[in-house]
Amino acid sequence: MKSYYVYIGQSFHFGEKTAYTVGFSTNLTRRCYTKHMHLLNVYPFFTKSDALKAEKETIKHLKDLGFDLAFVKFGHWEMPTKPNRTDTWFYVPEHSVQNFLYESNSLLAGLQTGYNGLTQIVNRRNNEKIHKGGKGNSNSQTAKRKEEM
Repeated sequence: MKSYYVYIGQSFHFGEKTAYTVGFSTNLTRRCYTKHMHLLNVYPFFTKSDALKAEKETIKHLKDLGFDLAFVKFGHWEMPTKPNRTDTWFYVPEHSVQNFLYESNSLLAGLQTGYNGLTQIVNRRNNEKIHKGGKGNSNSQTAKRKEEM
């Protein structure tokens, strides 16, 4: 099963200690390399769409809280072709780091629980339909074949 991750990271470039990012990836090692960051937290999701929605909601929430975007080295404005470091970096002064991490982690944990829980419920219902004689149930198909004989 493929994993989809939403991460919180911090730039490792000199002079960018106050630059933090939130993003999506299926390959965290590669993403750390392309974004020049240390991972702080990672949230796995069952589906790509849920992970992308969680990333978007978290970025929007942080902007709504007033966290300003940061200009980082090798960002989208300096390297318009991929791979680049994107433009979703936040300037987080030292006195606001705990608030930034609390807000982003709280939201992502809630979204992860909600989205992944909903996915499990949907999957469980689909499996129950199959086992109760819905489409694709091999037991009901076998019984029908026996009746036809």
